[in-house]
Amino acid sequence: MSHKDPTDQSPAESSAVIRQRVNRACSVQQYRLTPLVCTPTVRCKLETKGDQLLEQVTGKRGLSARSFTRILKLARTIADLAGVEQIETLHLAEAIQYRGVDRKLG
Repeated sequence: MSHKDPTDQSPAESSAVIRQRVNRACSVQQYRLTPLVCTPTVRCKLETKGDQLLEQVTGKRGLSARSFTRILKLARTIADLAGVEQIETLHLAEAIQYRGVDRKLG
């Protein structure tokens, strides 16, 4: 079911398919972080629109370096789950949205 069309009856992803996607994302992240012993960092190159979005959000919300890093880590995970190598603006926007919800609840 889609939020755009509540009458849509197309089948949802099965748990097995989701599990495969999560396992693949975990493998990618483990490979990426293997050489790091102490402090995992987010290694990424952002597209221009994504960089601008982060700059806007950082300015408006006054995010700390820790919050900024958390958003990047979450966006990196979202991109990994989508099976893409580069963090796209859509992934950043989703991560920022989750961070906003997290702040309201916390």
